[in-house]
Amino acid sequence: VEKAKALEEAKKEAEQASKAKSEFLSRMSHDIRTPLNGIIGMTYLAEEKNTDPDVKENLAKIDISSKYLLSLINDILDMSKAESGEISLHPAPYSQKDTDDYVKAVIVPLCQEKKLEFIPNYEFPKDQLPLLDKLRMNQILFNLLSNAVKFTPEGGKVTLLFSVKNQANQKAAILIEVKDNGIGMSPEFQKVLFNPFTQEERNDLITPHQGTGLGMAITKKLIERMGGTIEVQSQIGEGTLFSIHLVTESVPVVIAASEASERQEKSEAISFKGEKILLFEDNAINQEIARRLLEEKGARVVIAGDGLLGVDLFKKSEEGEFAAILMDIRMPNQDGYESTRALRSLERKDAKTIPIIAMTADAFQDDIEKAKQAGMDAHLSKPINPQDLYDTLSRFLAPKKPE
Repeated sequence: VEKAKALEEAKKEAEQASKAKSEFLSRMSHDIRTPLNGIIGMTYLAEEKNTDPDVKENLAKIDISSKYLLSLINDILDMSKAESGEISLHPAPYSQKDTDDYVKAVIVPLCQEKKLEFIPNYEFPKDQLPLLDKLRMNQILFNLLSNAVKFTPEGGKVTLLFSVKNQANQKAAILIEVKDNGIGMSPEFQKVLFNPFTQEERNDLITPHQGTGLGMAITKKLIERMGGTIEVQSQIGEGTLFSIHLVTESVPVVIAASEASERQEKSEAISFKGEKILLFEDNAINQEIARRLLEEKGARVVIAGDGLLGVDLFKKSEEGEFAAILMDIRMPNQDGYESTRALRSLERKDAKTIPIIAMTADAFQDDIEKAKQAGMDAHLSKPINPQDLYDTLSRFLAPKKPE
């Protein structure tokens, strides 16, 4: 009996610890995503309006860096996803320019700061492009190259080889090598390098105890999720070489260009002219971003700064006046779940049918489930991707031709 009681207590404690961890990660994810939504959203709006090539280039670099930061939050804060192997991939045609733009924006400044020589080598076929997840590739490249920079003394050298070779049946063989002539790793550490939270304890470390010790573990998980392998060769005092081998689908360059052009045309063709949208959002910057994104496509936007006010605005509106509702979750006075349940319970026809779309920094899987259970029709995670917002609204609203 005592043993059973002790087991029950231990189980309770473990469940409470797990719940506390999930709540902490959820709060952290929310609090980091909210300012990131401002950075990514305002960068997008500035890029749309600005024609100065230098400014556009700087904005593009901000966009690359902020989206990389977002990918880190997605994987590091949502530990359950990494632990259970549920890492999602979104393959798309991937060009030499994609690699080069990222490296120039993020890695080259790191090397310049430390006075390292950086030598990139690219071998891409002219006729085919591999299908890769661009954000995940950036994450892998950053983890490997930033480590190479971190552990190579001033005046050293870092090289990147990104080689893509056509194979039969529309496949591409990819070899990525990141090499440095830095301090290297001990044979013992190489055995545990890809384990989470591992860092080498050595007297000659240039930057001791920096980072979480998660970067290489996540890199290996991503590469394995892509069906590839990663190997390391290293000697103390002589440097390190990481080699990644992948085989992926590929598409002809002309098809990739045509798909990109088709996506652009589809995006430009979207119009919400004459539609009135009710936005539940308490953050002033997020209000401005959402309003401007929707007004760009012709919509009229009514903003409610808290849940109770939003429900009241809907109650006072004419039936059918609003075409859709965008719903933040964490708001003062009444949260998004309560507001949605209140709206759905109103005795009027449009309350049951109006599309309610969660637009929130609560981005965990159980947040998506809770939104669905409360009566919402779709879920968009902040930072908001403008195209995702337009595509999602288009699914629920009747198509309109731009004038």
